[in-house]
Amino acid sequence: SKYFYLDVLKYIELEAVSSGYDLLMPFRPRDESPEGYVRSLQTRSVAGSIMLVPSPQDPRIQALLRAELPSVFIGSMIQGRAATYVKSDYIDGARQITEHLLALGHKRIAFLAGSEASLSSMERLLGCHQALEQAGIALDAHLLRHSGWDMEDAYKAASQLLDERHDFTAIIAASDVMAIGVLRALNEHGLHVPDDISLASFDGIDFGEYIVPPLTTMWQDREAIGRGAVQLLIAMIEGAGQEPPPPLIVPTRLVVRKSTKFAPS
Repeated sequence: SKYFYLDVLKYIELEAVSSGYDLLMPFRPRDESPEGYVRSLQTRSVAGSIMLVPSPQDPRIQALLRAELPSVFIGSMIQGRAATYVKSDYIDGARQITEHLLALGHKRIAFLAGSEASLSSMERLLGCHQALEQAGIALDAHLLRHSGWDMEDAYKAASQLLDERHDFTAIIAASDVMAIGVLRALNEHGLHVPDDISLASFDGIDFGEYIVPPLTTMWQDREAIGRGAVQLLIAMIEGAGQEPPPPLIVPTRLVVRKSTKFAPS
């Protein structure tokens, strides 16, 4: 979510400044060509770039790779002769959160997975699937919904799911922001968290602690992601011509709060 990545951006700036680099955040026209975008960076003597959750289809990615401008991609598994990436361990995080719900007796778990084109969404889904499979439970495709990443998208997806069926006792939302939309949909359908439905999500945004009930969430280390991206980029800038450093996979941590409890009997 944008709240999560604003935090990441804060740590990118702190690490860049402490390492003696200036941070430039160019806002370019949407219709600018990918090559024009890269040229605009080069004419400003930009030493390298960090891209936050770029879509795999973003044409600027290939332009950066072709130009061999040192680049770090956050949230996408993109590598090149002068490129590497940083991401959270989404698979393990989703596995942990699903295992938490399974330990509470939940066997019918709905999953709001975010965008179908998103790597982080797919890896979250994979981790969920792995945990269910290990418990001998098949992932029910009818309980899987893709949506956008904002509150309204999640609200609509959850509302549609609840209009169709109530045969589940827990929902995993792919972000804390999405969980707020899910909460509204549950309230409108007369369901209470966690007495009727347990709700868990991802990111560990600060406001999740102040929602009623406070969200059980998979916390992502924004500082490690932001500072790590800068450190990888500087390593490439200062080691020009060498192999780029390996990707940085940042561990996640389950934070259990009051939005999850034992499945209703």
